[in-house]
Parts: sequence; C-alpha cells; structure tokens
Amino acid sequence: MAVKFKNTLSMKNSKKGFSLLELICAIIILALVISSTVAGLSISYRSILVGAEKDKASALAQKYCDIIMTYVSETPSNEPGMGGDSTKNKLFKASSTHELEGDIIDAIEVDTAGADAITQAKPTDIYDTRTRTADKVYFTIEKEGTKELNESPGSTTKIYYCTYKITVYIDYTNENTTYCTGSITKPAVVA
Repeated sequence: MAVKFKNTLSMKNSKKGFSLLELICAIIILALVISSTVAGLSISYRSILVGAEKDKASALAQKYCDIIMTYVSETPSNEPGMGGDSTKNKLFKASSTHELEGDIIDAIEVDTAGADAITQAKPTDIYDTRTRTADKVYFTIEKEGTKELNESPGSTTKIYYCTYKITVYIDYTNENTTYCTGSITKPAVVA
C-alpha cells in the first residue's frame, strides 16, 4: 500500500499544466480566430444583402422595361418624309429629339405608380451620377434606325420599319446600378 500512496503524492506535486504566459498566448490566438471569423461573416452577410437588392432592382427594371416597351409598340410613331400622316406621331415631341410626347409619359407614370419616380433621361445623364437621384427610375428610348423592307418578293411596295431601344436604369445601392434593355421593331408609318 505504501507504493500506491507514494505515487499519489508524486502526482499532486507534479508541476505539469499551463503557465500564465501560455494561457495568455492561447487567449490571444483564440481572440484572433474569433475576430477574423466574425469579419468574414460580416462581409458575407453584406454581399448577400447587396445581391438581394440587385435581384429586386433587376426585377423592377424588367417590369418597367416591359411596360415602356408595350407603350412604344402601341404608340404611333410616323417618321417624317416616309408618307403617312405626321400628326399621328404620338411617340416623340419632334423627330430630331428623343424626348417623349406627354401622352406616353402620362401613361407610363400611371402604370408605374409603384415607383417612387420614373423619369425619362438622356443617355448622357445616365452615366453622370451627379444628375441622378437615388429614389428614381430612369429610362431612355433611342431610335436605332429605319430599315426598308419589301412587302413581298417582286413587289414595288416598300415598308419602312423603325427600331427603338428601351433601357431602364435603377440604382440599388449608392454605388451600384442595374439595367434592363429591350428593343421594338415596328412599322415606321401608320396609315
């Protein structure tokens, strides 16, 4: 029995364990690991939020682009010099500008009442963030060109088609913008 007693005493007097310096080093390493993990989670959370905002803005841009494309396709836009009644041109205020006629702007605003504000802009305004307001939806309608197509092979009757490019821009954070683009090709002259 004395042997067992002697072993127990030697275990109690053993100086194995952590010193104060080892404990402080372990705490510092643990703190560094935890802080880097929290920073990584914070960055991941922010990117998830920005991604969700981009998805929401992209869906909104698509919705407004569809609405505007519908109005452009249904609005008469007789091109001067191609025959037809130029008084039926209800799309643009003048043939030389891309500024929309008031009727189509009013109609678009009625259908996009959920937007804080939807504003026609010049393409140059879109890239100049100083001219933009955060809560607005901007769109442009640009005439890309007019094509001449024969009605049928061997026919002398010519039909002219215009192509319009519609782009809707939405800012979804202070520094990020998403957009949706579509184009409509329709007869240049409405009889």
